[in-house]
Amino acid sequence: MMSSSLPSFAGEYVAFASGQIVAVNIRPVGHAGNYTGDVDTAGVDKRFTARESSSNVLSGNIVAAGKKVAFDATLNGTTLTVSYPSNSTTSVVSQVSTTPAPLPPALASHAHGQFAYKSPGGWTVSQGSDGIVISSPNGAEQVSVLATEADGNYTATQIAASEVASGGTVLTSSFLANGAVSSTEYKQAGIGLLQYTSKGKPYVAGQIIETLNFASAGTSGTTVALLFEVTAPQAQFAGVCPTLINVLSSIQPNSSAKPAKTTVQSKSHVPGTHGSWSSNAAFSAEEDQYAAAIDAETLSSEESIDSSVNSFCDYLTS
Repeated sequence: MMSSSLPSFAGEYVAFASGQIVAVNIRPVGHAGNYTGDVDTAGVDKRFTARESSSNVLSGNIVAAGKKVAFDATLNGTTLTVSYPSNSTTSVVSQVSTTPAPLPPALASHAHGQFAYKSPGGWTVSQGSDGIVISSPNGAEQVSVLATEADGNYTATQIAASEVASGGTVLTSSFLANGAVSSTEYKQAGIGLLQYTSKGKPYVAGQIIETLNFASAGTSGTTVALLFEVTAPQAQFAGVCPTLINVLSSIQPNSSAKPAKTTVQSKSHVPGTHGSWSSNAAFSAEEDQYAAAIDAETLSSEESIDSSVNSFCDYLTS
């Protein structure tokens, strides 16, 4: 008989490997020691069933490509090590919550307007000359890519300061890059987590801020700033973050689209994203002039997004 004193495997576990976020959710079902769950990798969801075969060990089968694959999962503190005897592979995920997240929504591909992207069904999308904002049906979760043009040299730190001045609190921050891109461009890229309150509810936003200053010495000229954001209520951030990251990493510019005439920046509910440093239409008015640098440093390369996911996962597992 299974002892009731054995630890519960129930919860959400997250890892980042090979450029992908992996979310494992384990849910108790029926008699003690029985579980169901799912493994979501880059938006592809696989289901499994398992039973606690011995202390701290789950044994079960996951359905992959229509076939059942046996696995064993060993829990040590908050670290879950999953091994697959059939192919001698092992993966390690860290528990971010003792409450399993709901089954992740399926992502549908869209390719109209200024961008191509993936999003869950029922989510609303606003596109404009300055970017894209993708929101859950109730507006609580958001994914945004925003571009602005400023007159003068602005840094990632100054943009973060604008968010703090508007009511945000920086939880973590670090630089990804701080140096010259070429003889006429100066780049800063920062990642971080911002906590803020909207309509009385605490939120967390995971962000990447990139600035490209087009000047011969990096000290003056026009700055193009790009913000990548995933945000959700603080209580739900761990559960929905994998889906938000999958949506964010799917966004790509649609080169065949005509430039939009309206902006969407004000639709982001992250404070300070339309501070004094910003103006409109970086994607339209300035795209021809700065297109090569913008594409090379941002949407055509997922390096910054990949690096940020490590930071977000570190926050979730700390």
